Amino acid sequence: MSNDRVYKLISLFVVGFLLLNFPIIRIFSRDGFLMGIPVLYFYVFLIWLILIILTFWLVNRSGKNS
Repeated sequence: MSNDRVYKLISLFVVGFLLLNFPIIRIFSRDGFLMGIPVLYFYVFLIWLILIILTFWLVNRSGKNS
């Protein structure tokens, strides 16, 4: 595994950790709904999906260059 890929994956982990940590989660912890889904659930699952897609993209893209 190249160092560039490792640094990108670690950076993605840190960003994901910060986005799913309590102070940010607290911002979305309200009584509203977005498309019929509570805002907190929508935020958590959207961030989770984006992190999975970015991880997949980084691993596959970096694998072709090695």
